[in-house]
Amino acid sequence: MLIHVRFFAILRDRAGTPSWDLNCPPGTTIHQATEQIFSHFPNLAAYAQRIAYAVNQNWHTQHNAELHDGDELALLPPVSGGTEDDWIEILLKPIDCNAAIQFVSHPNAGGIDIFLGTTRAETNANGQELSALDYEAYNELAAKQLTTLAAEARKTWPITRLAILHRIGRVAIAEPSVLIAIACPHRSEAFEACKWLIDQLKKDVAIWKKEIWQGADPTWSGERC
Repeated sequence: MLIHVRFFAILRDRAGTPSWDLNCPPGTTIHQATEQIFSHFPNLAAYAQRIAYAVNQNWHTQHNAELHDGDELALLPPVSGGTEDDWIEILLKPIDCNAAIQFVSHPNAGGIDIFLGTTRAETNANGQELSALDYEAYNELAAKQLTTLAAEARKTWPITRLAILHRIGRVAIAEPSVLIAIACPHRSEAFEACKWLIDQLKKDVAIWKKEIWQGADPTWSGERC
């Protein structure tokens, strides 16, 4: 079958083309198709953990989903900001904690502080249990706001490297929705910077959450994110 592959922004530049036709056998999944794409375009492999996908112009987070003849598979770069020492990103897929730790690790860092915000189990006044949170963001604005917060934090603390990752979409109980990782020369600086960043993020950034209750209509949370 024939899959029409499209590349955008930096992925288009790295591939050297805006589109490409992939011949693959019936039953090929998104994951299998991307493996073939990375084999043909090895310059894209470095972005493998950060690429989002759309099939026929719809976001697709289930990478084991099968493609069909004539489908359009779009590879989308991360909505992100910052510098080479800042990893700032709005994500459609689960947060890779190990990748974030690896990113902020540095010989000059004596302390790395990591905050993970997770969906906690709750029961409301009607006895209904929370099953998940749905996050929505104004992606481009949120990425700019997070980049600004990172720059402000660097004015106060000697941050070596930092990562701010926030999921959008549905986040199940016990899964992380936000990660902040800070590397500094000393642990006290990393603790302080990390706390300041999460407090500011929850107050100022254009990300909202909806509570999904079992047996009830979803409700927007009183907290921003």
